[in-house]
Amino acid sequence: MPLSPYIGGRENLLVRCIEQVIAGEEPAWNPVVLWGVTGCGKSLLLDLFTAEFTFASPQAQIIHITGADYARAFADACDADSIGDFRQKFGRAQLLAIDDLHRLAGKSGAEQELIHLLDALTRRGSLV
Repeated sequence: MPLSPYIGGRENLLVRCIEQVIAGEEPAWNPVVLWGVTGCGKSLLLDLFTAEFTFASPQAQIIHITGADYARAFADACDADSIGDFRQKFGRAQLLAIDDLHRLAGKSGAEQELIHLLDALTRRGSLV
């Protein structure tokens, strides 16, 4: 399902930007953070964007994860002494989409790792 039906006026310029990225244009913002009250459609937009990006770039390395799952994966990697594998997996992403990012709050190790990951991905030109 394309994003176009969900795009309205000026209040949705960010969504237009996301749709341009899907079309292969350079993003105006990176990383992009969708913020709003519960139930306003942030997860739906993220799901639609990820699906559209997957359709437009089927060979791309895409990671779509929740904040809680990211923190859990980081903790598991630390416990298994496989942080290098964790970094390699997430560092290859051409698109990193994290839903419910607030679930990372208070997990300082995962927060710090995410900061380094975001820096590396944006320097490389990946979409976040």
